[in-house]
Amino acid sequence: MNSYLQNSTHNSDAEYAFRQSTEDISAMQPDYNALKAANEIISLMHLIGDLQKTRGQLFRIADINDQGYDAEWVGKIISPYHALHKNFRLHHEILFHLKSWHQNVTYHLPLHDLNPLVTFFFSEAQRLGLQIPPVEFEYILYGQGDQTTMMCARLNELVKSIRQIEQNSQVSEAVKKFIRASNDNYSSATKYVESLFAVHSRLLVVRVDLSYRKYTNIQQQHYHPVVSIEQFLMHRRQLLESIQRNPIFEYLRGYVIKLEHGREKGFHCHCLFLFDGSKVREDISRATMIGDFWKNHITKGSGLHFNCNLEPKYYYNGLGMVSYDDVEKRFGLDLAIKYMTKPDGIARLSLGNARIFSRGEMPDVPGIRLGRPRESLMSI
Repeated sequence: MNSYLQNSTHNSDAEYAFRQSTEDISAMQPDYNALKAANEIISLMHLIGDLQKTRGQLFRIADINDQGYDAEWVGKIISPYHALHKNFRLHHEILFHLKSWHQNVTYHLPLHDLNPLVTFFFSEAQRLGLQIPPVEFEYILYGQGDQTTMMCARLNELVKSIRQIEQNSQVSEAVKKFIRASNDNYSSATKYVESLFAVHSRLLVVRVDLSYRKYTNIQQQHYHPVVSIEQFLMHRRQLLESIQRNPIFEYLRGYVIKLEHGREKGFHCHCLFLFDGSKVREDISRATMIGDFWKNHITKGSGLHFNCNLEPKYYYNGLGMVSYDDVEKRFGLDLAIKYMTKPDGIARLSLGNARIFSRGEMPDVPGIRLGRPRESLMSI
């Protein structure tokens, strides 16, 4: 259950590089509110892990004899603003998520399925009557009498439910299945790229982010044009069909495409295109051509593109020309793939039966290769 939370700690070089890389990538053409919502989900998942380790009643009514509290606080729930309490941080985070959830996560990630841990937390909160409008929530929390006592009991019941998640087989299996899908995409993509390097000694890696133009209304506020799911999927299909016939995709040997959506940025997709490095060298111009094709032909002028190869700001840069034996560049390419797949363990875009993550067909890898045998990167 806690394997994902443990994997999310930042105590290894690889994890640090992953965090650094995703911060660099998300700094370019970001959907700030969607990124904030995703961070809120991560925070809640860590909170759930911390709550599972606690014991006893975390919430109680302040008593006149409590050290640091005077008669003014008698009858009130000990709150996150009272740092003398040993569970200051846990109180603060529980109440923060209960009060701000709908205006952040569910609003900015409206088309996403959330990690079952998060879904369970809020389904329990709803069952216990804890999803209350913020104004009323504050009144009850810091009020007097039965309402405050009831709120205290419900908060403790929520914590009790969180502690028992490990024994809830239905939730445990749902979490494993949810994370497995993300890991499967990552594994599939890395094996795919590995097979491409088994056939080609060099690959020219091009990354383009494709999205849609904003328009400005009378009040100078920016909005995305209304692009339906059907239109977005049609544009993705047209892009993939063009790979077979458009000259800009000549010598393309593979691709990885991930669809995304945020209320601020709208529909968009992250694309990695891998060209035969012995035939193609100009990665920046190639990325520009693909972006212009998306903008002018596929979306008929309503599209936008961001050329990630133009000024790469990654801590480990896996774009441009990558040789099969270039450990640092290969590591950077692996981080880019992680960026495209790892967030699915937190929140996954759901568009019905549409495929969110796609890659090209696995190439035929010869059983015997002429020349000097390559040393596996895994042994380096």
